[in-house]
Amino acid sequence: MEEIISDEKTEQVIAQFDVRLYPADCIFKAAKEYRDSYWIFIDGNNKVLQVVLKPKSNDVKKSRGDALGLDKLGLEFYNRVLTISSQSQQKPGK
Repeated sequence: MEEIISDEKTEQVIAQFDVRLYPADCIFKAAKEYRDSYWIFIDGNNKVLQVVLKPKSNDVKKSRGDALGLDKLGLEFYNRVLTISSQSQQKPGK
C-alpha cells in the first residue's frame, strides 16, 4: 500500500509506504536525497512508514508552483523510492 497526499493548506506532501513492498532503508535513502530543500519527517511502525516533505524556503515553494507542484513532488519522491528499491533487489553482475 502506498499513498501520496498533497496538502496545499500546510504546503506539504505525505507519502505512506508498506515496508513489506518498499524496504525502510530504501525509503530513508530517498528521503536523504531531498533533505537539502525539504524538511523531512518520518514516522511509522513495522508495517507502514509515513514520510512528510515540507519545503524549507519560499524559493522551493515558488519553483514548485501551486498544488500541482506538490503533486509532482509526491510522485517524484515515490518514483525515487521505487528506483532505489529495484536497484537494491538487482543482483551484482546482472
